[in-house]
Amino acid sequence: MPQGTPIRLVQENGNLIELEAQTMVMTTSRKVGGSPVPFTGSKRMGFDLNVNSAMINVQGVITDDTVGGANTAAVAKINFGKTQNTGLQWNTATNRAEIEFHTGAYYSYLNLTDAADTTRTIYIISGGSTAYVAGQDKVQILSSDANLHTTLPVAIRDCINARFSSYFTATVESATQYDGTTAATQLKIVQDTAGRSGNDSTPAWIGSQRMTRPHMESFGGGATGTKKSAGDKVMDLYGILNNSITQAGRTVMALGTIAGGVGIAAATSWTGVGAFAGAGIALGGVGMLLDKEEDEELDYIVGIQIPYNSLVTSEDGVQYSARNFFMPTGYEKGLDKTSVNNLLPASVDFDMKDKFTGIQGAVQKMDITYNAGEMVYEFNMIFAPIDGLI
Repeated sequence: MPQGTPIRLVQENGNLIELEAQTMVMTTSRKVGGSPVPFTGSKRMGFDLNVNSAMINVQGVITDDTVGGANTAAVAKINFGKTQNTGLQWNTATNRAEIEFHTGAYYSYLNLTDAADTTRTIYIISGGSTAYVAGQDKVQILSSDANLHTTLPVAIRDCINARFSSYFTATVESATQYDGTTAATQLKIVQDTAGRSGNDSTPAWIGSQRMTRPHMESFGGGATGTKKSAGDKVMDLYGILNNSITQAGRTVMALGTIAGGVGIAAATSWTGVGAFAGAGIALGGVGMLLDKEEDEELDYIVGIQIPYNSLVTSEDGVQYSARNFFMPTGYEKGLDKTSVNNLLPASVDFDMKDKFTGIQGAVQKMDITYNAGEMVYEFNMIFAPIDGLI
């Protein structure tokens, strides 16, 4: 591994679990085989439908911390280069018109919740250009701005740093757009107060339901540093792997809560107050499970970042630069499956929609071994690369 860059398991909330790996094996099995054909002198023919299985085996040790970890601040991102759910182009004439149409009464606005659980609001209004409105919690946009995907993050950045600098720090950075190209379309917002209190479900864009939202990542990754023993770390891993729920699993639980609420309503009365009371219980349960996503609930391990030394992207005077291994599944072509286009540093934040940030999947098996009298634990982990997990 590149010096100073460990293998990291990535949780859904953005937290990283660093592994002291000693060996790592990446295995790929192609489902291909040959069969002899009669009357050909036993020539063998076969099919290769590009159906493959892959596993990653990591072995290492778990040791005591020598120093307490530092507090880390929660980070949120808004990428105006693509949409939230479909990954299509966000900066379209339709979206710009919808935003401007609903700005007269401040119908469009952006909510950010700080570490003290106070919501800060940036209002979106129409204007002669896309820019921060000096001295106000407002950003104006021009509906004909064909460069809104790059001008709007700058405007919001300026507003945050001018009006809410006691709570957040905002920067604009390059990110992958809907078409695979990179541009300065991403707004990165960091909580000024480090620690777990900064993790929450914002940013939230409030506005026209006909407008597609830009790609947003909620505040996550905030952690309160603690010093842990090897046993503490093993217990953390053991607890997470024995009981953590995927996003789809949480949705099923929410639907079960709805069904339970409706059942209570039916048992009481299908008319009058009884039915509405049941519905109220159901909706309250959904809100508890989905609307207020506490950091602790999003502990499922969704990916792994495995660094390697690259000469392809090394800078002048530097022998190597660290990059993450990635899994080139899907309709990839040519260099998109190789190291040549892997330009992001190994320290990049994991993004399930960007293959170059790491490998999606789940921990399939974890064996942890302890020998009496030893100060360390040994582990043998099997990670299964999976693009879509239910």
